[in-house]
Amino acid sequence: MSDKKFLSRRQFLERAALLGAAAVGAGSLLTACDPPEPQVDEPDEPAEPTADTDDFSCNDEAALADLNEDEIGRREAHEYTDQTTTEGQTCDNCLHWEDPAAGEQCGGCAVLPGPFHPDGWCNLWAPAA
Repeated sequence: MSDKKFLSRRQFLERAALLGAAAVGAGSLLTACDPPEPQVDEPDEPAEPTADTDDFSCNDEAALADLNEDEIGRREAHEYTDQTTTEGQTCDNCLHWEDPAAGEQCGGCAVLPGPFHPDGWCNLWAPAA
């Protein structure tokens, strides 16, 4: 007869468990050797200005001359700016946007008082339907 030694079921299961644990440990060790680069939150870069962005303002002293301090304060409280820093969110694609009157460059808002730049933004922005 042959002198081959066979493993019992118990011995087989013990060795399989040890090999599995060794494989998991080796994978963990290899992962620890090359840690991933830490992710740094970079500030949002302003959206590219349109050609007419520098030509006019809807938020300067002249544009706000007809507003009182409370109305100007509401605009400031909602962080209105003439140039969005949030890609894809501008006054002219907001639910509250009101088109400019004939011959005007600044539009309006159904929620806040005063003129608004088409490329502007505030924290009341909502997608137009």
